[in-house]
Amino acid sequence: MPFIKKNASKKFDRQFVLASLLILALLVATLVFLRISLGGLLTALKTNSTDITLGALEKFQTGDLLITKADPFSPEASGEPIIKDTDQTQGPRNAPITLVEYTDFLCPYCAQIQPLIKQAQAAYPGKIRLIFKDAPNENLHPGSWLAHQAAWCAQNQNKFWPFAELLWAQVNFQPTATQLTALAKILKLNLAQFNTCLSEQETLKWIWLNNKEAEALNISNTPFFYLNQKPLGSTLTWESLKQTIDQELAK
Repeated sequence: MPFIKKNASKKFDRQFVLASLLILALLVATLVFLRISLGGLLTALKTNSTDITLGALEKFQTGDLLITKADPFSPEASGEPIIKDTDQTQGPRNAPITLVEYTDFLCPYCAQIQPLIKQAQAAYPGKIRLIFKDAPNENLHPGSWLAHQAAWCAQNQNKFWPFAELLWAQVNFQPTATQLTALAKILKLNLAQFNTCLSEQETLKWIWLNNKEAEALNISNTPFFYLNQKPLGSTLTWESLKQTIDQELAK
């Protein structure tokens, strides 16, 4: 009987060692996979080129670790914009009116409608929170992704909105890195910091998230507005906007 117990014990030890080795191998394989996935994302974010292609953007899948951890969202499920802490905003956080604008810096109508937004902000001081959402269309407006990157790089120096104003003021603009640096110089930004941000594309992920959100909401034209999570569409007049705001404030 002791001999049988000894053999059984050796058999159990071998099984335990094999099981441990198998678990260790699975852990190593998982770590390698995660490293490759994250490495691919970081490589895409830190490419030296400032030319953004649609093919490069496809690398940013919502399943990637950095994107998922940074900002999981599901506008398809909610049918509404997702207000994120990373979104650029104007106005009080607790304002009774939230106006979300999906826009393209190189879209002519997006530039033309900015005075209307300013008119609303002036008419209802402290009552409107404006949320900026990137929706660049590279096919219609070549260079729009680069322009949006530049605005986010300006935000690193707390100059997003002044830089946005400069972009909307340009006419027939197809920006290059040199032209965008010239705009940064007007705002007296740290040009070395700005150019490094632009070349490393470190802000691309936030633009990509907003753009994918617009796609999930089936937004095909810019600008496109939501007021208190209700779609207003692309065509606004002062009369229609004022009426909607007044109706919301009366609730």
